[in-house]
Amino acid sequence: MSVDYSLVAALRAEVAGRLHEEMTARQLAGSPATPEEERALAAALIRGALDARAMSSLRSGDRPLSPAEEAEYVDAVDALIYGSGRLQQYLVMEDLDNVIIHGADLAVLEFADGRVEFAPSPYASSEELIEEVRTLAARRSRAARRFDRGHPRLDLRLPEGSRLTALMGVVDRPVIVLRRHRFVDLSLADLVALGTMDERLAAFFTAAVPARLNILLAGKTNVGKTTALRALLSLCPPTEHLVTVETSHELDLHRLARHPHVTPLEAQEANTEDQGEFTVEELVLWSLRLNPDRMVVGECLGPEVVPMLNAMASGATGSMTTLHAKSSAAVPRRLASYVSQAPQPMPPRWVADTIADGLDLIIFLDFAREVDGRRRRVVASVREVLGAADERVLTRELFTPGPGGMGVPTGEVPDRAEDLEACGFDLTLLRVDPALR
Repeated sequence: MSVDYSLVAALRAEVAGRLHEEMTARQLAGSPATPEEERALAAALIRGALDARAMSSLRSGDRPLSPAEEAEYVDAVDALIYGSGRLQQYLVMEDLDNVIIHGADLAVLEFADGRVEFAPSPYASSEELIEEVRTLAARRSRAARRFDRGHPRLDLRLPEGSRLTALMGVVDRPVIVLRRHRFVDLSLADLVALGTMDERLAAFFTAAVPARLNILLAGKTNVGKTTALRALLSLCPPTEHLVTVETSHELDLHRLARHPHVTPLEAQEANTEDQGEFTVEELVLWSLRLNPDRMVVGECLGPEVVPMLNAMASGATGSMTTLHAKSSAAVPRRLASYVSQAPQPMPPRWVADTIADGLDLIIFLDFAREVDGRRRRVVASVREVLGAADERVLTRELFTPGPGGMGVPTGEVPDRAEDLEACGFDLTLLRVDPALR
């Protein structure tokens, strides 16, 4: 059945008023409802409104909704009041990675195994899409976030952790990109079970994190960098103070029981009076005043690289970040290009020294293809940063892509071998597999 969203909107308007009256009455009576009780009452009111419409349909000779259809409308109205509106239908699809909605024309569904499916857009018009984005922004943001011709972009975290990016005006029809985060609270053992890494890689990372190596995770879009970052951070003791810096909250460490000591910082746009802006670069600088044991920058996208690298080199050891790159070898060049965006020009030698001083380890994730054509995310390469010579950052690959795409040891012994051994790593695991010679 295709849900009639004009009916959903009408039901919401009818139920919201009665729900507000009931909640107010309970508050005044000194027995406020819990969130669970409120939501259960809302569902009962929705069903009552649907029953009334069913009676009206019978009197007029129209076919009433079936029980299954009524259940769909209850879910749709509930999503409009408490969830993510028409996007809620995608958030319950376990194997779905991303959704791209092109106005009222098309929804493109990208699945975890690489499948891509086309479906009708859930919106009847561009205006409906824009209005829902504005509603979600008003409901989910601490401060008002605009979405109009004067401010045609929006980046937003949805309640269950997915990231919504919306654009209008600069495209011929408004576009929503919904990036799912299917794995939020997970460990390296979970990534081994998913086939992202093997036991050797997991053992190496299990030592690298307590050895307080500064780590950068790199890879292409949607390759699982944030998921792998969460898994690495799961190794941090709960007593450590983690300060996270993000454009919009995606890591969500502060919502996990295993990380009680987290300060999550989120960039903020200027208000309508052009005041209150807080950029990622400024947040990175401010984070150092919060006495972090580790600083975590969700994604490097520009000049915030400079204060981040300086922080890594000067005391916030064991810090981590992610970066878009096409290979592990390309990461230093990518970082150098971001450093060059800083307000004051910097000599190439200084840039190389800054990168080498701040970074210890580069982890590169990539897609591997299974025999049936489906894709799997893997840790393909691990590269150690050795230092700088002239204007170049020197690195050495410790794990390189093997026959199945996953990283296998190159036989190189890292410079920080003693630190890794002190944290329980067995250096014999870095020997080259004879089968791969």
